[in-house]
Amino acid sequence: MNAIKFELNNEYSNFLSKIFNHFDEENYVWKIADSEVLINADQFLFEKEYYDETDFKKIINEKKYYLIFLSLELYKNNPSSKQIRNYDDFLKSDCELFLRIIDTTLVYICTNSKATFDIIYNNAIENNFSNVSLIENVDDVNRLIF
Repeated sequence: MNAIKFELNNEYSNFLSKIFNHFDEENYVWKIADSEVLINADQFLFEKEYYDETDFKKIINEKKYYLIFLSLELYKNNPSSKQIRNYDDFLKSDCELFLRIIDTTLVYICTNSKATFDIIYNNAIENNFSNVSLIENVDDVNRLIF
């Protein structure tokens, strides 16, 4: 199981850029399943539901933003319209990565790729994110992420 949790500082930053640094795969589609990510009081970071790799990277790298909550899914090709409700749904889907940020600071990520997991884990350590730890059982993954 490739699942991780960590904490961010409660501040405006480009945390998504830091989380996904060194993740340079092409032909991915990022699905914004649910979000409240603010550039300022009147402007949201994500204005669409789907982004290609280039647009997603540009958005998360260019500006600082405030992460209130975010559910993000990553697909290699076409995103599924099915909602992922638990770890079993995730395993059966074409989703490569599921990220959930809640309460501005709590980050939970599950991926089916060891290489992607290693990149995210190393980024969390390099960026000195707090309380970096693995999520090692299915019940915790379902409770925390889905």
